[in-house]
Amino acid sequence: ILEEELTLRRDVLGDAHPEVATSLNNLAALMARQGDLTGAEGLYLEALELKRLALGGAHPEVALALNNAASLRYAQGDYEAAEVLLREAVDLLTATFGDEDPLAAASLLNLAGVIRARGDYASAEPLYRKVLAIRRSVLGSDHPQVAEGMNALASILKARGDYGSAEPLYREALAIRRRHLGEGHPVTAQSLNNLAAFLYAQGSYGEAEPLFREALRLRREALGESHPEVAQSLNNLAAVLYAQDRYEAAEPLYERALEMRRKLLGSGHPNVASSLYNLGVLQKAKGDYGAALKTLRESHERRRVLLGEEHPDTATSLYNLGEVNYLLGKYARADSLYRESLIVRRLSLGHEHPHVAATLHRMAVSLKAGGDYAPAEPLLEEACVVYDAARLRAGTGVSRATFLASPYADLAEAKLVLGRTREAWPAAEKALARTLTDLLITASVRDLDELEVAREDSLESKLAECEREVAAYRRAAQSGAGGEAAEAVGGARTALLEAEAAWSAFQREMSEKYPVTEGEAASLEDVQRTLSGDAAIVGWIDVESGAEAHTSWGYVVRREGPVFWAELGRTGTGGEKSVYDSFQALRDALSDPGSTELGIKVDAAALWRQRVAPLSPALEGVRDLVLVPSGAALGVPLETLVTEDGKLLGERYSVSYVPSSTMYAWLTRRAATGTTGTESLLLGDPPFRPEHVDEMNGGGRADADDDAGGGPGGDSGDGDGAAYAQGVVESANTSAGGLLAVLARLPGTREEVMALSVVVDRPLTLLGLDASERALVELAESGRMADFALLHLATHAHVDDRVPGRSALVLAQVGLPDPVEAVASGERVYDGVLTAREIVREWDLRADLVTLSACETALGREAGGEGYIGLAHAFLQAGARSLLVSLWKVEDRATSLLMRRFYENRVGGYGDRNGSGGASMGKAEALREAKLWLRGYTDESGGQPYRHPFYWSAFVLMGDRS
Repeated sequence: ILEEELTLRRDVLGDAHPEVATSLNNLAALMARQGDLTGAEGLYLEALELKRLALGGAHPEVALALNNAASLRYAQGDYEAAEVLLREAVDLLTATFGDEDPLAAASLLNLAGVIRARGDYASAEPLYRKVLAIRRSVLGSDHPQVAEGMNALASILKARGDYGSAEPLYREALAIRRRHLGEGHPVTAQSLNNLAAFLYAQGSYGEAEPLFREALRLRREALGESHPEVAQSLNNLAAVLYAQDRYEAAEPLYERALEMRRKLLGSGHPNVASSLYNLGVLQKAKGDYGAALKTLRESHERRRVLLGEEHPDTATSLYNLGEVNYLLGKYARADSLYRESLIVRRLSLGHEHPHVAATLHRMAVSLKAGGDYAPAEPLLEEACVVYDAARLRAGTGVSRATFLASPYADLAEAKLVLGRTREAWPAAEKALARTLTDLLITASVRDLDELEVAREDSLESKLAECEREVAAYRRAAQSGAGGEAAEAVGGARTALLEAEAAWSAFQREMSEKYPVTEGEAASLEDVQRTLSGDAAIVGWIDVESGAEAHTSWGYVVRREGPVFWAELGRTGTGGEKSVYDSFQALRDALSDPGSTELGIKVDAAALWRQRVAPLSPALEGVRDLVLVPSGAALGVPLETLVTEDGKLLGERYSVSYVPSSTMYAWLTRRAATGTTGTESLLLGDPPFRPEHVDEMNGGGRADADDDAGGGPGGDSGDGDGAAYAQGVVESANTSAGGLLAVLARLPGTREEVMALSVVVDRPLTLLGLDASERALVELAESGRMADFALLHLATHAHVDDRVPGRSALVLAQVGLPDPVEAVASGERVYDGVLTAREIVREWDLRADLVTLSACETALGREAGGEGYIGLAHAFLQAGARSLLVSLWKVEDRATSLLMRRFYENRVGGYGDRNGSGGASMGKAEALREAKLWLRGYTDESGGQPYRHPFYWSAFVLMGDRS
């Protein structure tokens, strides 16, 4: 139709008429939107010349034509030509209409995008802010053009490392676009992509992946298969697969994106260079270093020519060329490339950007690998300073925990090698559990006024309500409840985005108003004051010391004296198994009841000799071990290690675990000084299917054994002038809701709770249908949760290692109210699961102990020195002093026996226990004795069915041990 219109206007009006220029422009815009940039180019330029000839150089329509021609140049990657055209357009419109004109703002937005694409982030940001201010003033807050301005500003904030400020803008922009343009609009798809790219940059792959997939689907439907934005989405999906180590799935998507970009954009486009870069990073990860060097060199050369020597993407290519050389053992060459990258990153990104911290860190690691510790130390000192500044801008919670690897462990090792042992422990401690420390300390120190408390409560409540509504409508739609539920999902998602935006903006506001010195490690003296004379904190650092090699150190903190350090050696060289592989092999054997005890003993003895025996000189007179199992030992019950005399470490010591020494001191003080409840809450045997209720009433009994259970940079392609960041993973985990249909009943948990009810103080027992989400919500809302010194929750658990907040305990699934009806009537939606997010938001605990008697409740998302983030993390945030949690899928009957013995030990009065005379025991000692008792348990036939460590070693104590 547009072609016919153009022909008609040429015939009737002549080739030089302004309306012919309009037709040329419209046809060019359609061709560009369809991905035909070559065809559009000539039409845009012809339209520009016609308007100049017909209207003169100072006419607003000439400015629009300049803007259109510039947009095409931008899409083609010719940023220099685009900038010249846009500056002319902005000057013309500003001179004609003034600084506050919406048309001038549109051209100014495009100019900012070009400046950003050229790598000058500092100059682009004030232009983005000006555009957004103009649009808000002229159009109000709820307009698609305002959303465009929000998205653009968010993109530059993300590129500059200010994730905390970017998040609410991304979410609000998407909400506005969904509301005004609809879910299926290409611009909505762009916002989905941009929010996903933001989440990816924070390391939140589980949350980013479905948004990237949805954006890809919408773009395919709206734009067809052969479009640059579809290529971008394919690239992003490949990137998250890569980030999850799923290289074979990522590679064909990267290759397809590269093929499409070459065809649609031409080989000289910057996005082709980005695709080459991504393939090179993937080849590096797969160990094909020769191919990676070739591909990354080609990408770097293209970026250097197209973008210039001082562009952030050029620096990223240099960085990864350094990584490949490092992996090849060419440390001097790697150091040179890192240094080149650092110069550009400091210049283009500023001194407090996470990429600067990462580059300093890798430079130091490369120097250490070559034996040059002296020059590595100041680099690591600087890396830590930059890291501390950057992490505070990374958002809160899990986002802060996962956004960047900490350089502090490497700094600790450098201090040790250089003989500065007194400085090593504070550095090692700063590498551990900092996000959890931030959350706990901030919550206890921040003094909000009454209005702020009310706002916080209201925003939290709204956020939780929106999350439940989205889940309710989705479940209804998936169950075939009809089109109304499917349509309602869209509105609920938009409301959730608005609630998330308001919440993140509030959190940002409060963090600026009430600044807290976050992540500070406790001093050695503070930690020592919390230790008894027969207790010791033992921890380790495992640091990279070359390609696939690690050096390990161990330390002991006693009540008095300096920290004792021992070098534990280097592993992973010359074909030797790394310490990580050794611990993984032990964990695999411990969690498999079919593995041989002899094999476990051999592996456990070897790890004792390697990890603990060198620390023995500092453990004289120690009875209680507080272990900080970071690094290689994470997720392994170390009491299973076999000592030099053939006994278990757990026979020699009572053992507890903490995320860090700082957390131990903090939790110990909280237990000693805070108020504690006086009652006990016991929950177990919730029914997951109607037949379970029949079994509880004598209709049957389930089998007790049936227990179901890249480097910085890249191309994730924000639109609206946003950054390219390496862009995502097919969901590997089923949601808690998807598991409910196969969950087996746990009758042992009923026996467990009934047995405990006669042991513990003032029990409130919730069994069967009473073991419900509604019952727990009522306790939390009434403030009754603070009355319990003990919470014992025995049921199934779902651990989400990609989105920790979705980790959950599964409660009664029978008799739940219809969720859609609940939403319609304004009532709370109950889905029968208790998530980590709900615990953090809604529970106020004063519990001395929370026992999560379920499978894998100690696990979650692994976050470097943070350990596992999941259910345990949530209960500590909610106020628990200590937790009893499991490391793998546990057996029903064995768990019931272990728990009863543990609580009898804890309360006391149950006969002689290991020489205690029936006296009450501390939590760590009570668990130690219970484990040894279960290991030696003899059944009616004289057998020892639970001797294998699978049955008795899964549960570990975290936090206060008294």
